[in-house]
Amino acid sequence: MHFNEIENSLPNGFHDSDVLEIHTDYINRIVKIIMDISMDTPDDKLEIGTKRAELVVEELEYLIIDPPDDSGNYRYWEPKGLWIDSGDFDSSGPKPKVELPQLRNKSGFRVWFFVNNWNSFIYFAAGKASLIWK
Repeated sequence: MHFNEIENSLPNGFHDSDVLEIHTDYINRIVKIIMDISMDTPDDKLEIGTKRAELVVEELEYLIIDPPDDSGNYRYWEPKGLWIDSGDFDSSGPKPKVELPQLRNKSGFRVWFFVNNWNSFIYFAAGKASLIWK
């Protein structure tokens, strides 16, 4: 499945979700991201809270995690999930400070997660993704 299909199936996409764990298997090119996904509706008519899920990213091309902003304005050392927003790298949002490789798999995706409590980004590119509810 394409990442955008998963994101579009969620009430808020991955906006206001929390990344709890990231497990990377470089040999098999798989990343598993455990997260609490916000299930509230964008118009705030339904406040459901979060639901635990595992985002499985396969055919990994790269995973880049920027360091936290240590300017003193962000409390990156606090033991809590990474509060994120997300977007399709090729169509929206900020661009990284360094040039990232183009996709080798032309049907794949390049995605960014903005980590609010770090004021920095996580970038990844892959061929397919799936979401498993816990």
